[in-house]
Amino acid sequence: MPVWVIEVVLIPAIVAIMTLVFNLVLHWGKTKFEYRIDTTKFRREHDYLQLSELYMELYAVIAQSEFLRVFHHLEDLSSLHDLPFVEVEHRLKRFTDDLFPGEFQVHQGAMANAAIHSFNKMQLVELILEKKPYASQELIKLAVGYRYCHEFLNKDGLVETQYEKFLVSGLEYIYKIVTTVVRETNEKRESCHLEFIESEKQEGIMEHDIFKLRHKGGKS
Repeated sequence: MPVWVIEVVLIPAIVAIMTLVFNLVLHWGKTKFEYRIDTTKFRREHDYLQLSELYMELYAVIAQSEFLRVFHHLEDLSSLHDLPFVEVEHRLKRFTDDLFPGEFQVHQGAMANAAIHSFNKMQLVELILEKKPYASQELIKLAVGYRYCHEFLNKDGLVETQYEKFLVSGLEYIYKIVTTVVRETNEKRESCHLEFIESEKQEGIMEHDIFKLRHKGGKS
């Protein structure tokens, strides 16, 4: 068979194969690109839904605790790990030394509006478990752990070793809940292109600067 005949037959076939391969690669690339766009969009929308339905509410509860920590200068008495959450006591009560480790109730006197009293550790846990579809798997596990320790801590008949185990474990769980909420809230805000705080995203510890008011003479 003459060479020119081979060229006439093969060249169009090669071109057709190359065109087919090019189109297949182009289609694959386009499909993969669109998949990435759709996935990114879904994740961003899901992150925003998590923020609006759960995380910003949890963040506000923790902000109340951190405000009390700063306002009453509790950071000078104990670290975040030893005192991860500060609650407001309903009753008229002075600061006492007979509270459990990791517990600190702030004396507020007879307050007419009791809304502030709802900001407590169990509210964090109840919010997480009530709105499980919006919480991370890590947060759900921590909430379940704290709820278990909290419920058994108040049961009668515990021996000292059991009581100490539930107490210490509960304190560790609430510390991890607080830092996880702060960290994940900022991660989701970054994902949604909203303002976020880098140190909170990295460390899970809420910044206090906004709570530190300046009085006359330049002293805080």
